[in-house]
Amino acid sequence: MPVTIGTTTNANSSGKMPQKKTYRIGDYFFCFYTDGTNLGYRTSQDGLTWSDFTAIRACTNGYYVDVQYFPDYSTTYIYYVYGVDANNYPLIFRRGAVSGNSITWENEVTIANASLILHYAFPTIAVATTGKLYVVCCRGTSTNHRLVLFSNPNNDGSGTWSLDSTFSSTVNGDPGTHTHGRVEGLTATKVEAVWQTDTAGSQLFRRRFDGSSWLAEEYVTHSQSIWRFYGVARNGDDLGVVYCLADLLPYFRLLSWSAFGDLEQISDTLTPDSVTISVNTSNGRYYAFWRERNASSNNTIYYSERQAVWGATQTLVNGERYVKDPTINPTPSVTNNKVGLQWAANELSPYNQRFHVLDLSPAPPPSHILAPRFHKQHTTTIFMSGWVKQA
Repeated sequence: MPVTIGTTTNANSSGKMPQKKTYRIGDYFFCFYTDGTNLGYRTSQDGLTWSDFTAIRACTNGYYVDVQYFPDYSTTYIYYVYGVDANNYPLIFRRGAVSGNSITWENEVTIANASLILHYAFPTIAVATTGKLYVVCCRGTSTNHRLVLFSNPNNDGSGTWSLDSTFSSTVNGDPGTHTHGRVEGLTATKVEAVWQTDTAGSQLFRRRFDGSSWLAEEYVTHSQSIWRFYGVARNGDDLGVVYCLADLLPYFRLLSWSAFGDLEQISDTLTPDSVTISVNTSNGRYYAFWRERNASSNNTIYYSERQAVWGATQTLVNGERYVKDPTINPTPSVTNNKVGLQWAANELSPYNQRFHVLDLSPAPPPSHILAPRFHKQHTTTIFMSGWVKQA
């Protein structure tokens, strides 16, 4: 059963897909969210009993922040990037060192200075296997929104951040349209970014960095319009991407390094406009999560598992009050057969910050197999003898 780990006055407390704020690090779940005043985190070993809220910095909206943990580079460090969808706020980076259920943070670093005519909205951050940092965000003015990319070879964020202002040619010229991008570190210095505009009927794109240069921009959705928010899970050099089309059904597409997989319908259960995803990197199985589409105050959160194909739609949580669906935020990968998810719920402020553990452990065998009965049996011994005839 889900538990309430805290409260918040912000309905976007754990951000908007495809941002990430939920992790399993060592023996602990870490849930990052804003309580409406500060960004902070709580930790739990079992998903039931939680620590007090540890504030990190001022933050009034969950989608101002993306949190990244990339054990392929380091199992010690965790990172966040902070950007506001309003002018005159800087774009901020910070690194912390995890020890048990606590984090020691270094000083914040400014990626881009505040500007009276610019904002840096909906940021996400990735770490390459070299430790190099990549940040994408929507840089906006009064007449233009564009997806931009910043990078820094220093893992602590020190030194110069380089700006690639021409990273995307598909998002520009629309003063009313923001961009939601996701950047992920892959293997062997490779990096991949995906993005779409914050409107119904937008396209999904990707661009890959092969270790030396960014390759050409590509359409992921092949002229099929997606419906607002999407989710991304990384497995090696593959990205599993989930989203809704205009029919408001959840779909999946596997983005391998060299090709796109076929479009796969996950379920015939309608969603509001968003779906998110986690992956088991040990066996390649993906797990999609979404809230049902209805006007009722009592909501159901569903999930489905993909092995070779997507399985049956299953109920994860039933009877949740007013789930804020873009805030459903799972751990990016399955750890110890478990996925942890957080989300915000309730009709009005204060909202409840909720958490649930999906346990994917194999079912134990029936008890008669675990404890077979042994019966005493009678045994018979047969003796044999022989002789050899001598010549």
